Amino acid sequence: MPQPFQIEVAKPKPEDIAAIAIVRNSGQDHLGCFYIGVDKKMRQLHLAGHLRLMDEPLDAQFSSWVVPKYPKIRLEQVAALSRRFVKLRPRGEVPYGFDQPFLAVKRSGELEEDLVGLTCASLVVGIFDTAGTPIVDPKDWYNNKEDRAWQTKIASLLEQRYPNQAKELLKQNGATRYRPIHVFGGACCEKPPATKSTCVRQLQILMYLRSQEELQQQLVHTSVYYPTLAGLPRL
Repeated sequence: MPQPFQIEVAKPKPEDIAAIAIVRNSGQDHLGCFYIGVDKKMRQLHLAGHLRLMDEPLDAQFSSWVVPKYPKIRLEQVAALSRRFVKLRPRGEVPYGFDQPFLAVKRSGELEEDLVGLTCASLVVGIFDTAGTPIVDPKDWYNNKEDRAWQTKIASLLEQRYPNQAKELLKQNGATRYRPIHVFGGACCEKPPATKSTCVRQLQILMYLRSQEELQQQLVHTSVYYPTLAGLPRL
């Protein structure tokens, strides 16, 4: 059984520096990251859609979050890169696509020049990876039939408003997909980065813990908290 994360239920503490957060809306998982802003207050950064990078004060949108097991000095690099990334994009213009996240985000905060786009989860993976705090080990990640169907659906949703981007996404169909729920599982692991199989095993443990919490209601109001118990989507 993993050790409980020493964080508060209500919101991250400023000393946490950076975290990964997840929520499920209308059956769709969504991933973002928390980071400490220049004003020393926590903010939430997430890609809400094509050309819709959101940088907002912390609110209750994300139901579960976790501080990855990296030293504070390493998490400060995540926060610094997040601040640079946001500063370069006052209009939130980050394209949506299925590019691989590794090396997609430069240390300067720029994106690779030939990038088609990223998903909400791959953006988080890219930021943490470039900052030197990798969350996932890509060696056993793969694309399955369900992932390809999802990628086709996303392309069709963009077709009317962004036909050129939709065409590029169709060309990328079959690219490895980093699902929000699996990336979150990697962030919960004791020693990231995590392979996909390790992420899934961690999630299974956390699902069990949440099922016990739902029966017993023991951890809801405590500050010693498994981050997934209150709001983690089911597998």
